[in-house]
Amino acid sequence: MELDYISLIEENLETILYVFPFITQLGLPLGLSFFAMLHGSQITTTSEIISAIIIFTLTLTIADLLAYTIGKKYGKPIINFLSNRKSTKKHITKLFPIISQNYFYSLILTRTILLSLAPITNYILGYQNLKLIKFLKAILISELIYSSLIIGIGYIFKDTWEYILNILEDFSYIIITLLILFFLIKELHKHIKKHHLNKIN
Repeated sequence: MELDYISLIEENLETILYVFPFITQLGLPLGLSFFAMLHGSQITTTSEIISAIIIFTLTLTIADLLAYTIGKKYGKPIINFLSNRKSTKKHITKLFPIISQNYFYSLILTRTILLSLAPITNYILGYQNLKLIKFLKAILISELIYSSLIIGIGYIFKDTWEYILNILEDFSYIIITLLILFFLIKELHKHIKKHHLNKIN
């Protein structure tokens, strides 16, 4: 039976958009923007796009609040851990004073341009005990901007997305074939090496 990965994603897209924001805001990148744009490309009416933006904004906001709460309760060990890592130490040192002084603009920037820094920003603001009402207002506006942009892009360029999905569908089969070939060559190499060693002994 042939497995169609693209169809599988499309069938479970709404579930992905409900679950992935929570995982993403914990710091695990899962390509959320791609799935949101894909969702936008499937929308056909104005009422659907408004509904999609509202639901996605609320889901993201709840995920942000979760990360903010974790930062509030366990911020110190998280910040210490990130500060001691080579890959994040530089970012944390620079981010701390910027986020402290400009939390509103920091949230907007990390939802529109610097997406990879969104989870760290939530943790830092929670750790710094920013008032919940201030965080909630800022994050709602930030996520509304992000949702409108990302779903809107998918909606506007829906014809392009169909072309991209066709390429990805073909590409996924190529990847699977290459992986199978890789493991076969690897096993063959092991077998030849073993046979050669037995011959020497």
